[in-house]
Amino acid sequence: MNALLKEEIQEEGDFVLDEKAKSVVLTQEGVAKAEKYFSVDNLSDPENLELQHYINNALKANYNMHLDKDYVIHEGEIVIVDEFTGRMMPGRRYSDGLHQAIEAKENTRSGDRAELKLSFSSEDPDMGTEEMLYGGENGESMLELVSDLRNDLTA
Repeated sequence: MNALLKEEIQEEGDFVLDEKAKSVVLTQEGVAKAEKYFSVDNLSDPENLELQHYINNALKANYNMHLDKDYVIHEGEIVIVDEFTGRMMPGRRYSDGLHQAIEAKENTRSGDRAELKLSFSSEDPDMGTEEMLYGGENGESMLELVSDLRNDLTA
């Protein structure tokens, strides 16, 4: 419901993409699919907020952040491009896990940061009890974990 205009906004698909604000938000249908995929009862429960954060970062990396516009791959690393000047900003990183999500999307690794491993519990026997969200040497990337969900999502 748009409170200012007193009208209801129709949400179609699994997420709402806002290119200008660089945001992506799951719709109720998208939340239901994510809950089913990750075998959780309520994605908004405090115990699942970390998982929700990873899903949001994966969606943002895949649908809001664009290669050769927002970032480039230089010498095997993700380098942020300044949106105003178009200049590369080596050494800078996106915050809050977004940089790692982009690294997973582009299958790049940057030094010691590639050793960061975050995990969540899963009751799904196909996924095992612990899955790596950010790749170590043998861990699956976050992109691989949400690939089935991503394939089901429609903008």
